[in-house]
Amino acid sequence: HEPQVVPATDQRRVLEPEDLARASEHITQVQAEVDELRQAMFEARRGHHELRSEHLGAIKQAHEEQRQAILAKRAQFADAWEQLRQERKGPDDEPPEAPKKGKRR
Repeated sequence: HEPQVVPATDQRRVLEPEDLARASEHITQVQAEVDELRQAMFEARRGHHELRSEHLGAIKQAHEEQRQAILAKRAQFADAWEQLRQERKGPDDEPPEAPKKGKRR
């Protein structure tokens, strides 16, 4: 593949001062748009992070409330179980009487 030789007549024209001024203005405008987009992305990320933190906090709080409720039910069950055990023991820690064998009606 041969390199292309560009004839002298096809050379680009020399940039005039007004061309440079227009290009500079365009670059400034594009940089301002890029800065706006960067700021918008920053704010979107911050908003996302804040929402995520709120959701995680709510999940953690709900989990802790559920854990506390389970622990309370567990303690309540243990108390009821112990109470039933004490009632079944009878006086003087004797084992409960076996049911009397008799005819059922």
